Amino acid sequence: MDPPPPPPPPDAPDGPALPPSPPRFRPSPPRPPPPLFALLAPSFPLLPTVKVNVLPPEL
Repeated sequence: MDPPPPPPPPDAPDGPALPPSPPRFRPSPPRPPPPLFALLAPSFPLLPTVKVNVLPPEL
């Protein structure tokens, strides 16, 4: 017949969730640069290849 206790369980998971948040943000920024370079690398070689092929036929 005891009254239900306050919401202490939700508070516990919130506490430990904050500390792991900051360390996760650090490895996030260095990850975006790699994908950008990969997209630019294949684009660069494709541009010169198409230009060279279009130049000979025009001449």
